[in-house]
Amino acid sequence: MAALKMTRGDTPTIRVGPVVRDGTLVNLTGASAKLSVRKDLSSAVLFQVTATFDVPNGYIKCKPSAANTLTLEPGNYVYDVELTEADGTITTFPAKGNEKLVLQADVTHS
Repeated sequence: MAALKMTRGDTPTIRVGPVVRDGTLVNLTGASAKLSVRKDLSSAVLFQVTATFDVPNGYIKCKPSAANTLTLEPGNYVYDVELTEADGTITTFPAKGNEKLVLQADVTHS
């Protein structure tokens, strides 16, 4: 996953995947996932988004609402996506740890 750039108040769909283990697409049926955003690793969670799934293709899809980011200051944040499979296996994406979210200012709602 690369740094994610989004404009404050927008509602992009963030896709993670395809989720593959040992060269095989992971069956996401019965799984749950959430995206969490913080200002930095030591701060409180600013918002979480419950994911939906594109099961046939192995993707996790997270869609923040406009309200999730509308009052946040533009700047750098960190995020990750935690997947809990039906059998209880938990995997965090990206595998190397958190990723950067760049929240850009908007003209319309500034």
